[in-house]
Amino acid sequence: MKIKILISFVAFFMFCNVYAEQSNNLDKVIFRFDVSDAALTISEQDTIKRMAQKLSCLGLKVLIESNTDITGSDEINIPLSQQRADVVKNYFLSLGVSENDIQVISYAGTNPINKDETEDAYAQNRRTEVTLIDPQKENFPRELK
Repeated sequence: MKIKILISFVAFFMFCNVYAEQSNNLDKVIFRFDVSDAALTISEQDTIKRMAQKLSCLGLKVLIESNTDITGSDEINIPLSQQRADVVKNYFLSLGVSENDIQVISYAGTNPINKDETEDAYAQNRRTEVTLIDPQKENFPRELK
């Protein structure tokens, strides 16, 4: 019994080390959304699966920051931003990530990365940023901006 547990632990440890070396580009991912959209694509779901594996292996936490463009009213943008954050959060939860390891911040249209009033700028601002955080190196949960 002890040998099986030891072998399982060693295999898991080796997987986590190899996985961590191969997935450094997963520390921060940005998902883009169409107007009024809050659905994840299959590719985005696969990315979240890889992020969930990495955070599980390395004891990381996940910060989900959701944004909309400024074209809609607050009555539309605030719930839409929360809905985008929730769809990402719920996918992490469905993969077994603990709710205690997830922080969600919904900015709606108050945190643009491009302040131009063009379709391209609006598209850049319709995003949810997912960041893996090492609680040994950074505060978690983070303070609101």
